Amino acid sequence: MNILPFFMGASRRLWTPDDISTALWLDAADESTITTAFVAISAWADKSGNARDAVQATEDAQPAYYANTLNGLNVVQFDGSDDRLTTPSFALPDSFMILAVAQLTATGSYPMLHTANPLNLRTVSGSGRPALTDAGNNNGAGESSAAPDGTTTSIISTWSVITAAYNAGSWEIWQNGSSRDTYSASIHPFSAVVRDIGSRSSANYWPGDIAEIVEVSAVNAEDRQRLEGYAAWKWGLQGLLSGGHPYENDPPYV
Repeated sequence: MNILPFFMGASRRLWTPDDISTALWLDAADESTITTAFVAISAWADKSGNARDAVQATEDAQPAYYANTLNGLNVVQFDGSDDRLTTPSFALPDSFMILAVAQLTATGSYPMLHTANPLNLRTVSGSGRPALTDAGNNNGAGESSAAPDGTTTSIISTWSVITAAYNAGSWEIWQNGSSRDTYSASIHPFSAVVRDIGSRSSANYWPGDIAEIVEVSAVNAEDRQRLEGYAAWKWGLQGLLSGGHPYENDPPYV
């Protein structure tokens, strides 16, 4: 009897962002990374190993931690008024990618999910559609409602797996594993900047929930698809993955 397939199957484990080099990894499902007083979050620890924790010392501006919200896992809720977390300043390279699992609970004026000035992962004002944009002119991937490659769809009261990338002047945004829009404009060089979670500085606050954010200092199609598959299956959103996605039927393994 050939027992090799048995041992190969037994040795498989689920792929996670630990299997690549991440610049920032915020995971609401991991309670050990959350510092709270009751439900108010003062710190969301970075799992990348870079100690880039997202923090908020002002009590009134701390988002809330809610249990068993999405697929039995915990999420972080921002009130859209003044809640905001901020990381230390670190490099923004000429090639990077962001994955976020999030939803809005209300519309707003350009609500910001993740900002690394001048790049904003946000939604278009009043529409709830995700976009990766240049803070200087509000252009970018997903911004146009008549985008040449399609467009993103509203995440108001709808969880979504959002991936966005900037690669040496080439921009692209994916939603639930499907490419929705591209844009071309070089805005490098960048300086080291903080990452704001749930706002841009002290404006454009996020009225909604964030389950996970992963930032990677490279743009790689295989890693992007693994991230999407990992996040979708973990958070119970695998049914949203686009047809033909390599992980629409099974999560990624190693």
